[in-house]
Formats: sequence, C-alpha cells, structure tokens
Amino acid sequence: MVRVNQVIALGAVLALSLLTAQTALAGAAGAGGDSFTVVGPGTAASPSGLGLWTTSPTGGPQNLGEYTNQLSGPEEADYRFCASWPAGDGTVPVSVKAGPAGWLWFSNFNGTGGQTIIFGNPAVDTPTVMDTDGDGTDEIVVVRDESTWRKWIVRNTVESPVSNAASSFTFGPAGSTPVPGAWAGEGEADKPAVTKALGGGPIKVWLYGEPDSNVATGTFNFGKAEWNAHAYTGSDGVTRPGTAHRVGLGNNVIDVAATDDPADDKRVLMGGAVRTPVGNCNL
Repeated sequence: MVRVNQVIALGAVLALSLLTAQTALAGAAGAGGDSFTVVGPGTAASPSGLGLWTTSPTGGPQNLGEYTNQLSGPEEADYRFCASWPAGDGTVPVSVKAGPAGWLWFSNFNGTGGQTIIFGNPAVDTPTVMDTDGDGTDEIVVVRDESTWRKWIVRNTVESPVSNAASSFTFGPAGSTPVPGAWAGEGEADKPAVTKALGGGPIKVWLYGEPDSNVATGTFNFGKAEWNAHAYTGSDGVTRPGTAHRVGLGNNVIDVAATDDPADDKRVLMGGAVRTPVGNCNL
C-alpha cells in the first residue's frame, strides 16, 4: 500500500508545538525511543555561532518549558546527526561541514568537550553515521556513487584525529540518499538503507538490506519525493521512515511512518523556517 501523507492546513500555531502525542516514539531526557529535534541559529542570549539543538517534550499537554536546548557544532553545518560514540551516554549531536581539506565532523567524541575530525570528500561523499558492527557504538561513514551503486566507506575510529578508512561495502542505487538504521530491529548492527523517488515519480521509496547484497530485503513507500528524509527509531528498537517539509508560516512538518498500520503514523509541527529537523535523536 502506497502511503503518502498529505499537507494539512496547520493554521497559525506556535513554531514549537506538538500536534500529535507520541506512542511509538518517546521523548527527551533519556526516554526510550527517538524524540523530535530541530537545529537552528543560537539566540541573542547565546551569540556563540553554534547551532541550537531543541528537543521536544516527552508528550502530554503542550508545555514549552519541557523543551531541552543545547549548543553544539557550527551554526551553518551542512549535515547534522545524533550518534553514540565510545564515551557517550546515549546519543550526542554531530555536525558536519565542508572544509578545504574534507568534511569536518564536530562532536563530543571522547567525552571531554568538542573535537573536530576530518573524513570524506565534500565533492563526492554524503556523510552519515551508523553502527556497522552491532557493538552499540556508531561509526563515521561517507557514501559515494561507484558505477551504478552507492559505496559506503567506514572510518576506522572516532577516538583519533587520523582519518583512515577501515572498510567499505556497497548498497543502494547511485544517487539515492543514505538513511541507515535498525530497520530489522534492535540487537544487531544497523542496516544500510537508502531512499529515492519511486520510478522518478512523486512518491519516496525506502530500501534496506545487507551490506554488499545490493538486494533490498525490505521496502517502504512513504512521503513525497521532494520531502527531506530522516530515520526515526521507536521504543521497540525498530527504525521507521520519516520525512520533513515546510508549510504555512514556514514551520516544519515532520511525519513518521508506523511499521504496519498507517493509522499509527505520527505527525508533528516543530520549528520555524530557520530550523532544520534531525532524525534518530534522543538527546
């Protein structure tokens, strides 16, 4: 069944407000499952040039005082993720920005403060993070086109500034967007996954599978092709497709698919036009 969430009339609402209570997804402050997070420029009270990460409440009646905020990474990053590094307790913000020597990765890699790692070529590589070996720690990964496939290149460590590739594998058609996650459930390594327009049409198709198989073992059809793709992992440990787009006053509409019943799909409105949603976060 093709599932495409339609744009709804959202009206004049606060830039940070929940439209739908969360069940499959949890919330902030260490609750199980991912929460909704947006990143944008800092405020007048914190003019540091860092990105301001805002995470939604855990659910229930709207209370803006429940939102959590932290500053991390450059304000004008090209990509943002959440990742679990060796010294991390849960997930931490990751910002990636193009630099003259390669992709610059900004994060709290070793628990002592912000560090910077260089890995990947901004001209040909798309950055992402994933737990490639199932040890509970994410790796830095870049994905590039190689012939008709996407090649995933895994960095050796996040504990050293040395930028060496440790391994690589292929998965997904060239030109697709990487969205790795626990698509087969928790307790094992993340699965490589990609998303792209279905047959060049208006619907977004999601494909996941095993490294080097180049055969999808699971698929979803969810969202419009032009909407931004984000992965969200629920409290059951299963990753779900998510999309984000702007509507109305420039606010972000974030949709997350249920794993089976479309009636359980989630929709929230979060963050104004200067804020960008980030998937797979539990900050």
